[in-house]
Amino acid sequence: MRTTPHTVSPKATSVEKNCKKCGGKKPIVEFALCKNNPDGHFSWCRACSSAYNKTRPARSNPAWRKTNNEKLWGYQLRRYGLTVADYNKRVEAQMGKCAICGDIPPSRKKRSLEVDHCHATGKVRELLCSKCNTLLGRVESRGVNLLNKVLNYMYKHSAVSVGSIPSYKTQRLQNTNEVQRCLVGGRR
Repeated sequence: MRTTPHTVSPKATSVEKNCKKCGGKKPIVEFALCKNNPDGHFSWCRACSSAYNKTRPARSNPAWRKTNNEKLWGYQLRRYGLTVADYNKRVEAQMGKCAICGDIPPSRKKRSLEVDHCHATGKVRELLCSKCNTLLGRVESRGVNLLNKVLNYMYKHSAVSVGSIPSYKTQRLQNTNEVQRCLVGGRR
């Protein structure tokens, strides 16, 4: 039983809303909050959402996940228009290595390479390790200028002497090989 009252989003423009699932017109408080929708509420009413969720397999249940791992993986790949066979062909073509750093990720799980895709077009690019995929996502969301800032920051705090750079924020690095060695911890 819910102990807190249902709230109404400040984005809501009316006190009633039509449920997209059952078609009924209901008070806005019968729709859960959703920051992604323009009116601040889900498009299905709470009753329809609850009924739908009861019919779905318990994907968060560890026993279900263990017995349906291939099915779950297929669902995830389908978002990118890939099948499990397509994914395996890509892994084979990349020799199990990340397309950016070239490392073979530790095989903590069966599929340790992630599918990289363009968020604007949805086009699948290549397979990346978790760290490179996260880095690329952050660079894409904040702009390529972030990468220059990271390199300048690493240069600023490194013991590598590349020469004098007047401004860390405006000058690009001259010798990225030394900075890359610093990033991985090796110095000559």
